[in-house]
Amino acid sequence: GVWALSDDFSNSRLFRSVAYARLSWLAALGGVWGLAYLCIRRQGRGLLGSLARSARRLYRPALALLLVGVLNYVNTMTCGIENRRLTFSVMESLGMSGRQIRQLLIREGFLYAMFSILITMTAGTAVTYLFFQMMNYMGAPFSIPAAPLIAAFALVILICLAAPLAAYRHMTGNRSVVD
Repeated sequence: GVWALSDDFSNSRLFRSVAYARLSWLAALGGVWGLAYLCIRRQGRGLLGSLARSARRLYRPALALLLVGVLNYVNTMTCGIENRRLTFSVMESLGMSGRQIRQLLIREGFLYAMFSILITMTAGTAVTYLFFQMMNYMGAPFSIPAAPLIAAFALVILICLAAPLAAYRHMTGNRSVVD
């Protein structure tokens, strides 16, 4: 059996966390299976040749992974804010206003956004360049389109700012956290 780790961390929260982790792994494995299915669909082409021919079909799994990632972030932020309900009520009882708590959550979301953009600009660009060079049999120059990248970063910032605010608004409704 699994026991509660403390009074603030009940069995239901532990079971819910385990269930979400399993669903995340299931979605990731489903994505790997989908990619493998697309790659071997065109027999005789090999992995890279089949992948190049199935590029249009890769948009659907990419969108599915995007959706899984966004839902994972929203779930993480919602659980984090729910777990900090007592902390927010203490801060509010000591004089912190709801506006100041929202500003705190905006800063936290902005830090998440900047961290993910930093990872994308460093490790993501390196991985993209590596895969591009592996498939670049025509000798095309590597370039990153600026407009879609800026739009994607704006979307990341928007999601990272909106998720904690929506979770806090859902948790408090029209009353304070202390109530």
